Amino acid sequence: MRKIGVFNYFSRNPDANIIKEISLLHDDYNTTLMKQRAIDVVVGRIARSLSLVNWKTYEKGKYKPDSLYYHLNVQPNINQNATDFWEEVVRKLFEDTEVLIVVTSDDQFIIADDFEVTKYVLKENVYTKVVKDDFEFDKSFFESKVIRLNYNNTKIKTLLKNLDDSYGMLFNRLVQVAMRTNQIRGTAKLTGNLAKNAKAQDYLQTFVDKIFKSFSNNSEAIVPVQDGMEYTELSREQNTRSQVDELNKVSNEYLNTVLEAVGIHPALIYGDMSDTSHHKDDYISNVIQPMVEKITDEINRKFFEEVDFMKGSCLNPSIVKLRYISIFDIGGPAEKLVGSSTFTPNDVREAGGYERIDKPGMDDFYMTKNMEKLRGGENTE
Repeated sequence: MRKIGVFNYFSRNPDANIIKEISLLHDDYNTTLMKQRAIDVVVGRIARSLSLVNWKTYEKGKYKPDSLYYHLNVQPNINQNATDFWEEVVRKLFEDTEVLIVVTSDDQFIIADDFEVTKYVLKENVYTKVVKDDFEFDKSFFESKVIRLNYNNTKIKTLLKNLDDSYGMLFNRLVQVAMRTNQIRGTAKLTGNLAKNAKAQDYLQTFVDKIFKSFSNNSEAIVPVQDGMEYTELSREQNTRSQVDELNKVSNEYLNTVLEAVGIHPALIYGDMSDTSHHKDDYISNVIQPMVEKITDEINRKFFEEVDFMKGSCLNPSIVKLRYISIFDIGGPAEKLVGSSTFTPNDVREAGGYERIDKPGMDDFYMTKNMEKLRGGENTE
């Protein structure tokens, strides 16, 4: 991943032309603004969705919150809550296409900023030089002691590169036009005896500097003109609004292209459509569900032995909160599922993100009268 900074530019070629380097920095900066905005929007949306996932742990088929549940849903480590943790995971997946989470001896989940890996075929991979912020772990981590996630979306990386080449140039040109159009332009001159004074030029420059500072820092500015001095502001084109609209349009088109490539319909971000349920379902099915399954598979294989997993001990997350705002939203469908003898009440509770309960009738099948088959000669009135 390329990181942009002033010192990166000036240190890579100390003999380079300074003006040219500053120009390159300006171009990259404007492009990076759009890219960073797009990344922030995508990461923010997915991270908020993951924060609504209930990472439920089961023991022998029964829901049982344990230490793993607490780490995934409340506090992964001493310095992060679960929401911040998942946001960092998503950002690293999107920007670096991979993330390494090491599990320390005191059961803290730490997201590594950097690491090296030695891969093997018939034995565990080994991770060394694991770094978090300014701290480097003085130990190696085996594959079984880490959570390794990958996001191999080469389409996104290629897309961002192509967008930078096209939209970046257009956006920079629009910025330049807007800056030229909205410049403060005026003329100042000395008249009368001051025009003949050799030292008056310095006074005029001081006067102009004060005018510019006043215009820059105040929404309303007054120019005090004294005898022997004239200041005239030149007229400007009144098209500021259209230029701002053009800049916003280019930036939004850049964002929309990235959103659609990831699988997020722009309407879910802008909220400019009355019915977004179809787009929401697509987003959950194509973006969130695969990511949740990827995380679940990795955790299940690292935290549960095969024999225990086969007996029902596992991580089985619920994404019901993503689909429904309130439990009352699924009241009608739940009644039909139970009344058609398709599912038991406990089955519906479990699908809705609630634990099964041990009460009479909760594991029985029911069928409402209007779902029963008619018998010969029966009066339906």
